[in-house]
Amino acid sequence: MFGAWAMRGLGGLLLLAAALKMYGLAVEPVGRAGIFSEPWLQTALVEWELILGLWLVAGLYRKQSWFAAVACGVAFLDVSLYQGFRGETSCGCFGRLSVSPWYTACLDAMALALLMWCKPDRLNSPVPSRSRSRLTVFVALLALLAIPGAWLTARNAHAGLSSDGEVVGTGRSVVLRPATWVGQEFPLRKQLDIGEELSQGQWVVILFHRNCASCMKIIAKFERDAQMSGASEHPPRMALIEVPDQDAPGSNAPAVRTAFRSGRLNESWNWLVTTPVVVRLKDGHVIGVLE
Repeated sequence: MFGAWAMRGLGGLLLLAAALKMYGLAVEPVGRAGIFSEPWLQTALVEWELILGLWLVAGLYRKQSWFAAVACGVAFLDVSLYQGFRGETSCGCFGRLSVSPWYTACLDAMALALLMWCKPDRLNSPVPSRSRSRLTVFVALLALLAIPGAWLTARNAHAGLSSDGEVVGTGRSVVLRPATWVGQEFPLRKQLDIGEELSQGQWVVILFHRNCASCMKIIAKFERDAQMSGASEHPPRMALIEVPDQDAPGSNAPAVRTAFRSGRLNESWNWLVTTPVVVRLKDGHVIGVLE
């Protein structure tokens, strides 16, 4: 009996996560970087959490739902650990509610341990007659809840940045794809407060978020390298471009103190890019990108 209620509790947790993601998508796209912030993936996660959450709460096909829950828990744990080691400040698992990936990894691990303890001892037979009404309600609720997800995907289509630096699209969030910039004029020049300076000479530009631990490490590395190569002829100038973090307004992270030239992106847009990004420029054109 406890095992059945434990499965229902995990189903309720999945439904809560799905509801928070739907709220986040209703406000604006969740997350700030990488594939995990794409609206279509967020919507797919919402739909899957709704399916599995309702499935676990309904108690139908317990053995099959147990296998699905274990596979989901392992996948969620892998993603949380990946985000934690990357230094992300929020996993995006609960919409705009900021939760450290390490906390989420602990929660996923505990859920997996609970599932292992509540493992069903035999495969279910076909749904008996007394459960067919629950199956009907399950399918009806699933169909009803799938509609908002499709609407949110269409509503939150991301805008992009053209090769000449203009924002293209109706979305408020702009996805940056630095890997496509090589050989082109630096498209962010028009969106930067120091854009004109970057159009002349050789530059190494680092895009970073203030709360990104990986960004702080690579900035420190470039500072050390700059000190060691200070005597070389015509070294490239360095510029740090802070990406405004609109997912965490009023951040307590300290400002970056550096001897490099500092700049900031236009705060009229919500910029989505995986940081850190290192861009090498020559006379305003991109000659190399390292993500």
